[in-house]
Amino acid sequence: MPFATLLSWQYELDPVRIVDHLIRLGVAIAASGIIGMERELHGRAAGFRTHILVALGSAIIMMAAGDLYLLLPEATSAATIARLDPGRVVQGIITGIGFLGAGVIVKHDDNRVRGLTTAASLWTVAALGALAGAGLLVLAGMGAAAAWITLVLFRYVERVMPSEVYETITVRTTDVEGGFSRVRTAVEATGARVQSFRLSRDMAEKVLRVDMTVVLKKRQRNRGEQIVNALCQLDGTLRVQWSPGQE
Repeated sequence: MPFATLLSWQYELDPVRIVDHLIRLGVAIAASGIIGMERELHGRAAGFRTHILVALGSAIIMMAAGDLYLLLPEATSAATIARLDPGRVVQGIITGIGFLGAGVIVKHDDNRVRGLTTAASLWTVAALGALAGAGLLVLAGMGAAAAWITLVLFRYVERVMPSEVYETITVRTTDVEGGFSRVRTAVEATGARVQSFRLSRDMAEKVLRVDMTVVLKKRQRNRGEQIVNALCQLDGTLRVQWSPGQE
């Protein structure tokens, strides 16, 4: 009997179909769960449950698209195929997930951006959920493994790469006239490079504030304490604040 002649609830209660749906949803949960767990362990806003829900939603949408295609009459007509094209469904999922990704990306006052990796992981689990919903279970599993390797193992590769990090230093000093030159000299003497700075003077209280962005190699991150100690030893220093960048 053609699927189109069946009532929707008759089709949905087919035991074989139920098992197939459960397997697809299970793969979506497993694939997204290992990625969400990594984000959860690192204290990210979008963690374990968020990643699973994104993948589940994608899987449900893909399965619904396939079921609707089989249930509608004249499912082989060109008009029906155009309306229920799986490629268009995937496009809608990947585009729609953008609002969640935008919600976890935060730009701080010191121009540091956090949340890009979590946004990318949400986008990835949406794709994994779509694969699971479409029945491409092996590819979904391979994609989950690749994403986990990227998030977990490549973290250690990234740490040893000779890349640069940006740190922010804020210094308040009573040396209004020559304070900036002395601060910059002390910072550069530690091997750091000054990328940009901002000065503000309070002539009433005779205090100079220096906001400075410095560039360090990742292997030089332990120089932060050295820089702070050097700045604290300068005459007139009232306060030194060090804001480490995000790895």
